[in-house]
Amino acid sequence: MQKKLKVGVVFGGPSSEHEVSLNSGKNVLRNLDTKKYTAIAIKIPKKVNWLIPFIQKVKKVDVAFLALHGRFGEDGKIQAILDSLRIPYTGSGVKSSSIAMDKAATYQMLSGEKLVFPRSKLLTSLDKRNTIGFPVVVKPNASGSSIGVSIVKSKKDLTRALMKAFREDREVLLEQYIRGTEFTCGVLGNYQKDLQALPVVEIRPAEPFFNYKAKYFDARTQEICPAPISKKLAKEIQRIASLVHEKLGCKGLTRSDFIVKNGKVYFFEINTIPGQTKESLCPKMARASGWTLEEFFDKQIRLALDK
Repeated sequence: MQKKLKVGVVFGGPSSEHEVSLNSGKNVLRNLDTKKYTAIAIKIPKKVNWLIPFIQKVKKVDVAFLALHGRFGEDGKIQAILDSLRIPYTGSGVKSSSIAMDKAATYQMLSGEKLVFPRSKLLTSLDKRNTIGFPVVVKPNASGSSIGVSIVKSKKDLTRALMKAFREDREVLLEQYIRGTEFTCGVLGNYQKDLQALPVVEIRPAEPFFNYKAKYFDARTQEICPAPISKKLAKEIQRIASLVHEKLGCKGLTRSDFIVKNGKVYFFEINTIPGQTKESLCPKMARASGWTLEEFFDKQIRLALDK
């Protein structure tokens, strides 16, 4: 009888996405294949010193399933710790994670590709000069779940939005506001090896944009999978999502976000540890592909062991 692998599901963490991470981790724990894996919960608290207890627990597992969102999860820090311990883990490595977490660095890394980006400006201080124009999106440069993001329509509201974003990050991005249709697409695979683009999701938020409330609490938000779009547009979105995954050297599961306006596909960002809750976008893509959550999580673990 084959020995079951010990999978440490790492969730929680000190970031502003702590609560979302808790839900992701619990869902992974509930849906791991018990015939193949022994699931071990490794919950990282939000505020107390967690590093030593984490190392003691994670040393006992065969592979770590990362369900940490935001800082310390998607920025390469937890990956560096696991690399030093020689413990395989789901998702991308240190370099890819740190670049993908940094929106400005991601744009720079992809600047040589034939992609369309929103106009943007990186700020490191409370600079009120707006060269992008209004309306403008103000967002933390390295944060997720749309936390700290504002759409600013006039100069009088800019300072407040900047202060809100700077509370989340040391760098803030001013970004062109594009009113179009929102889409997202997941990709599974390591580097260039057998990349599989998942079905595209169309997002119809009840709020003016897909903010934290719309993502997790507003029942009026619609996430349609597969997206009701032409095969040509779906393939183009999948192509770009796969290209970004490949060029950033990503592994495992990623999810890229887009807005389409007048037939033009704008790439916005890539997430290297997308949500894994039952209602998260990538699990919806998995179900549309005909997989159970058990099979979806198994695929991610297999990719972690195949790096």
